[in-house]
Amino acid sequence: MKHIPFLIALPLACLMACSSHDDIDETIDKPNPETKGKPLLVEVSETPLADPEAASANTGMTAIFRAPVVNKTTLSQFYLNGYWSQSGKLNPSYVSRTDNNSTWVANNTWPSGISDDTDIHFYAYANVDYNPSASPFYYGDYSGGYNPYLYFIVDENAERQKDLLVAKKTAKPKDNTVHFHFTHPCAALQFAICKTKALTNFDIQVQKIILHNTHSSGYYYFNTDSWKVDDTVYPSDFTLLAYHNDSPGSITVNTEVSSTDRSNSILLGKGDGDFMFFIPQDIVPWNGGSVSNTDGTYIEIKCSIKKGGKDYAEGGSVFIPFAATLEKGFIHRFNIRMGTSMRDAGGNVINFRDQ
Repeated sequence: MKHIPFLIALPLACLMACSSHDDIDETIDKPNPETKGKPLLVEVSETPLADPEAASANTGMTAIFRAPVVNKTTLSQFYLNGYWSQSGKLNPSYVSRTDNNSTWVANNTWPSGISDDTDIHFYAYANVDYNPSASPFYYGDYSGGYNPYLYFIVDENAERQKDLLVAKKTAKPKDNTVHFHFTHPCAALQFAICKTKALTNFDIQVQKIILHNTHSSGYYYFNTDSWKVDDTVYPSDFTLLAYHNDSPGSITVNTEVSSTDRSNSILLGKGDGDFMFFIPQDIVPWNGGSVSNTDGTYIEIKCSIKKGGKDYAEGGSVFIPFAATLEKGFIHRFNIRMGTSMRDAGGNVINFRDQ
């Protein structure tokens, strides 16, 4: 567990990152003179993404996993909402880093005019596109308490995606300090690619992969730490580019591997490979037939596969069915093994011996 404790105070507080031991000053805007709020102190920690316990077997693919990683982007801002009883609700409190000295500023304090023993239910969320006129946060229906949730949409382009962070805590004004423990409610995927020994003499160039027919939006419920996929939205297609010399382009897949050798696969994306974030979901694979007539999930590999003057990737693509259970808070790494089980757009297994 990586702890990133920090304090929010009026007028000054401190953020201490355990990993770097840097002190970060943080201030809160002074409240309206007519509403003298009590300084709100906050501590924050984070659980990094972790490995799933089990792998998913996929045609033409091998699922493998790596050590836990921290979130994709450094926590630089977040929002707080909250409520007490049915009548009291907090307006969103914005907390952000404002300069290179890691100064943090928040725009709210403890609510005034309530007892120090009042339970206040706080909900925090980071790495969201926030619009005051269209907030992603909803309190939900009241039934002895609210059932708060976020509506979150994952961008289909891996390079624009954000790693959603969430936290909740119930505290009383007399506690002074609220501890938020952020977790990663999305699933993270990483893809690597290689070729089997069956394609030893083939020249393979890969530009990108597209993961077709997966859900990109859903409702995250704070109180139950659970998701509901928004199945009213048409399934999305997620794109991950190949990079060559730090720029999008073709990569040569010349590493030949056995069914158990995965060490020399090439990571897709920038540098050590980009993560693709997804709403947690059970993915049902494409089971054959034309890809234009399926709602099953499959990976399209934009590539060329050449030998003897012939390109076996008709139309510049080959296809592989994809199935997985994507769990929240976990990172899944999949090794795409380009071999004789790849299919064309009609669902037919490609005959690489037809020269």
